[in-house]
Amino acid sequence: MAKKITNAPASEHIKKFVKLLEKLRLNHNAFTAFSDFCELAAIAISQAVNFDDEREENYLRVIHKYTHDESEIFPEMLACIVNEMEPAEGKIPRYYDVLGELFGELELTDSWKGQFFTPQVVSDMMGLMTVGECEEAVKEKGYVSVLEPCIGGGANVIGVVNAMFQKGYNPCKQLLVKGYDLDARCIHMSYIQLSLMGIPAILQQRNSLTGQTYGDFWVTPMFVFEDWAGYQEVVTIVDKLCGLDDDTPAPPKLGQLSLF
Repeated sequence: MAKKITNAPASEHIKKFVKLLEKLRLNHNAFTAFSDFCELAAIAISQAVNFDDEREENYLRVIHKYTHDESEIFPEMLACIVNEMEPAEGKIPRYYDVLGELFGELELTDSWKGQFFTPQVVSDMMGLMTVGECEEAVKEKGYVSVLEPCIGGGANVIGVVNAMFQKGYNPCKQLLVKGYDLDARCIHMSYIQLSLMGIPAILQQRNSLTGQTYGDFWVTPMFVFEDWAGYQEVVTIVDKLCGLDDDTPAPPKLGQLSLF
């Protein structure tokens, strides 16, 4: 039997997530199971707003490694993340890098590759420093854009989101995130969390030092909504980056998500 996971965070939702991961560890490596969860969840969200045949094939390839009973664990794990990220009613949202911290607490990080996830308190401080300079941009264009060349789980971007909420902005309508990371797992983690927070974002697996890219863009559901500042301006740029022409159908409107 696999060794029990230790160093789990104290939250009830996260404790449940870890217990579910333990079930998968009976027959699968914890690192692989966590990575597969992130990929499956990211694909499920992405397919709801912009269906892609290749991603569908990837989804089926991953899920077929698990039995029927094991496959039913993944939506429960996602529910834990959703509940953990749900803001307290009546309070200003204050998010944190749930998946990144989990990845570190469960000792799944690969320090040899330089994978060290920034503590959220540090990211929040950096976010406050960054947002302090965005007032003019918001006044001029209606939104501010953030480029994160090594996004990880999204902690630094989440710091900006927290700071914008704290200063009275609405990052769901006044922030555009462009993020890259060499590790596909990090793209999946940040995509899940930015999607759940309702942040317009465009992510891609990329080596920010060489400029080499891997695969297509990951566009969050909020990006396809047309009720945030700068949508028309930015979507034209994204169409060019993605190699789309004027005849390309617009992504479908987001309805009820059907995950897994």
